[in-house]
Amino acid sequence: MTIRTHDYTKESETCLSVVYRFEDCSDSYGPFIQELILPVTKITDKGYWIGPEYMKKWVSSSGKKRYAFPNRHDALVSYIHRKQRHEKILLAQLKYVAMNLQTAKAFVRDFASNTSSPIEKLPWSLDIVKI
Repeated sequence: MTIRTHDYTKESETCLSVVYRFEDCSDSYGPFIQELILPVTKITDKGYWIGPEYMKKWVSSSGKKRYAFPNRHDALVSYIHRKQRHEKILLAQLKYVAMNLQTAKAFVRDFASNTSSPIEKLPWSLDIVKI
C-alpha cells in the first residue's frame, strides 16, 4: 500500500498556511492512502477556512475530531483513529451477516429435509412473507 499526496495549495489564490488530512482512496491499481495538503484561506477566532474555492470547509482549531490538522503527525494519528473505528463497525456488521447467513442456511437444510415449511413452525405469524 502506498501514500500519495495531493497538494491543493496550487489551486488556491490565498494560502495563509497549510493543514493536512489522510483519506482512503483506490484506483485501477488498488487501494492507497491519500494525503491532502489543504490551504488555510481565512482564520477566525474559533477556527479556519480551508481548501480551494470549490471545496471550502470550516475547521475548528480546538476540537479533537477535526477535518484537518496543522501537522502531518496529528493528521495521520486522526486517520488511524478513524480507521480503527471503521474496522470496529465493519466487524460488528460482519458478525450479524454471518449469523443471518447461518440462519438462512439452516432454513435451506430444513426445507430440503421437510415437506412442511420451517417458517410455519416459528412462534410468530409471518403472513407477509411466505416462502
